[in-house]
Amino acid sequence: MRSRRTIRGAKAARHGSERRALAPAAQAARTNEPRTLRTVAAQGLALVAITVLIYLPALRGGVVWDDDDLIFANPFIQASNGLSHFWLTTSASDYFPLSSTVQWIEWRLWGGDVLGYHAVNIALHAGSALVLWRVLGRLAVPSPFVAAALFAVHPVSVASVAWMSELKNVLSLCLAATALLAYLRFEDGEPRRWYAAALVAFALALLAKTSVAMLPVLLLLLAWYRRGRVAAADVRRAAPFFALALVLGLVTVFYQDQAIGAANVRPEGIASRLAAAGWIVCFYLWKDLLPFGLSMIYPRWQIDPQWLPSWAALGGLVGVTILAWRRRHGWGRSRRPRRRGARARRAVGPHLAAHRGVRQHVDAVD
Repeated sequence: MRSRRTIRGAKAARHGSERRALAPAAQAARTNEPRTLRTVAAQGLALVAITVLIYLPALRGGVVWDDDDLIFANPFIQASNGLSHFWLTTSASDYFPLSSTVQWIEWRLWGGDVLGYHAVNIALHAGSALVLWRVLGRLAVPSPFVAAALFAVHPVSVASVAWMSELKNVLSLCLAATALLAYLRFEDGEPRRWYAAALVAFALALLAKTSVAMLPVLLLLLAWYRRGRVAAADVRRAAPFFALALVLGLVTVFYQDQAIGAANVRPEGIASRLAAAGWIVCFYLWKDLLPFGLSMIYPRWQIDPQWLPSWAALGGLVGVTILAWRRRHGWGRSRRPRRRGARARRAVGPHLAAHRGVRQHVDAVD
């Protein structure tokens, strides 16, 4: 019994030392974050001010498209027992109970006054910009404040921020970004409660809108980006996030199947849909770089898979992916980061030595 306890304790110490060994390297590489609390506060207030200033016209916006059906004429929003319908029944067409709960509360606060609904959406968008700024700084991305400000003011976001019933978009993004920031803090050696906070925030984000289900994939991609590989420990840490995404994703599929039934949303065949996948990526990149002619809903494309140019976008994306994969070892690694990496390796040397000692002890016990 003592041997088993010793093995478990030694293995736990080994996993903990692995995470702590990464912390000094992460701290050494993080050079783009503000150095003082005053600087953080000033930049944060500036980011919020920029966001609010850009979206001031949205406060005067009216009811758009399905705002009436989803909020002002929704019987569950107005019913005193509406929360039980959102959380415990299949009455709704989607299982986004957290977003519906917020709108249920908003109805009791603002009633038919659209100002409050718009203000909440703008506040959540500003919160997402703040969290994104901190995430980019922790990842040592150059000019994180500028990047977050560009996100805050980009015209593509208007459809989600200024459209009251799209609360689910801004709420889920803010929670997913918070989950990512908490996860990165845990990865950088901070207490385990940050991992728990990341799981809770991700679960809430999924309950706001399950479109954030790809976050666990991003966690693994960031592990590879930061350390050049995806270790078994990274997969273990991401596994609960994958489980949450799978469960709530299946719940959403069930709800949408109940709502849509046998209707065929896209009657085209598989070849047309594959070709469209390339069009979609290129379309969004184009709108990100040249945000003109934006619309909430775009006309449906007519794609002929037998017409060879229809496959050009997908072929180009595959080619770029192959090229990027072949050159993956040089991504994000200039000479300066290598020198910082060397200093970081010297800093973590004692931790790695301790880790090797723990591993030898486990091997001896085994």
